[in-house]
Amino acid sequence: MSQLRWYQRIACLLALGIAPLSPAQNPSMAVSGMPEDLLPELKAILQRALERSPDQIRRGIEIEQAEARTYFSRGAMLPNVGGLVRYSANSAATASGSSSATSTSSGFFGYMDLNQPVYQWGALKAQTDIDRISVKIAGREYADAARLLATAVRAKYLELIAKKAALRSAQYQLDLAARGLAREEERLKAGALTQGEMINLRMSFEEARLGLDRLTAEFGFLKRMLLRLAGLDELPDEAIPLEIPRPATPADQGDRLLQTFAQGGAAETYRAQIFALNIKQSDLNYSIQKTRLYPKFSLNAGRSLMNSTQADFNQVRQEAIVQNYYGIVANWTIFDGLATRGAKLEALARKRVFERQLKMYVDSSNDLAQNLRQQVGFSARALEFVETRLVWAKTGLAGANENLVRKVASQDDVDRATGSLRAAEAAAMAARADYLNRWTEFVSHVGADPAMNNLPPRYVR
Repeated sequence: MSQLRWYQRIACLLALGIAPLSPAQNPSMAVSGMPEDLLPELKAILQRALERSPDQIRRGIEIEQAEARTYFSRGAMLPNVGGLVRYSANSAATASGSSSATSTSSGFFGYMDLNQPVYQWGALKAQTDIDRISVKIAGREYADAARLLATAVRAKYLELIAKKAALRSAQYQLDLAARGLAREEERLKAGALTQGEMINLRMSFEEARLGLDRLTAEFGFLKRMLLRLAGLDELPDEAIPLEIPRPATPADQGDRLLQTFAQGGAAETYRAQIFALNIKQSDLNYSIQKTRLYPKFSLNAGRSLMNSTQADFNQVRQEAIVQNYYGIVANWTIFDGLATRGAKLEALARKRVFERQLKMYVDSSNDLAQNLRQQVGFSARALEFVETRLVWAKTGLAGANENLVRKVASQDDVDRATGSLRAAEAAAMAARADYLNRWTEFVSHVGADPAMNNLPPRYVR
């Protein structure tokens, strides 16, 4: 089935009020190896982010605004009842020749009017449907933003862990440098070192301290960004582990996801559904514009009351007048200067724009899914190299400790091996974070992010 026919199928389903299941809502598309599976603390952060993120709260308000607008279009289809009641007192003086007279009048005046659209060529119903679709679009926007939010929160949390590991490595290297600088200061005092050589050593130490300060500032900034992004009040440093467990890298799971997505999954993503809903709105808008030059019929009925008292020099007169009226009212614009033609052409052009956007999105989304799958594979290969170096570093430290016990190595050798291990651990955390980020981005793009199962159903129906 071609991609064009896929989005036509989606549009038909939406026209019937049926939203297709996206892969995220399909239990058979459950995936493993997500960062929150390895880091339980992240799962709670994700849940809170989807509930308390400032951006998600704003989008939730936008859904409420869209729901509120449906009352206006529904109200246009229901009877409109209004009226007026007033009391007035008037006096008038007249003079003719040598005679004059004064009259007064007072009383209650009022009316009640009812208007009910009878036949509007489906324009009012179409406008109601447009506003209801706007609610669905706002819901899909909320869901797609939540998908991107979950990916961003994971990336920031993983980056914090990698940065914390880099901080530990930098701190250890700085401590080694401080001890080495202290020894060189003693050699300088003993005259075994020149002042020029010492200046270079001091500058290297200060540069190392500058690097540590920079990493510390970056860690704090990343943490504040995560707090704002997820809508959290605080995140203790203890909640950020020093290590990311080594993730499994099964290729078959990613291949299955990609194959499923290539078979029409792009047309079922939240963004594709938004385009399909926009196409449906354009169809409805065109049907509305076609009726601009048609006669519109409404039922009108009412009742009016005038109760007054008039008095002059000769008499007092009271009267009450009640009027009842009803009938059919027709409004017909015969010619509007070709404005209707322009409105119809604009509605059709808008529909073609959304159809083209949907087609382009489906094509580019499939290409992006393939690229992301390749990047996951590249990252997995790179991770293997880093993990091998980590094993070597652990082996090197174990050998240095054994040599120290056998007294064929010094403590400096052990310290250097420990420093190499810390650097390898930091590199491993960065590589693991990179792989998990690539995997998460791929899983999210193909619509299989398990975090989306936490969304209320109203946003994706």
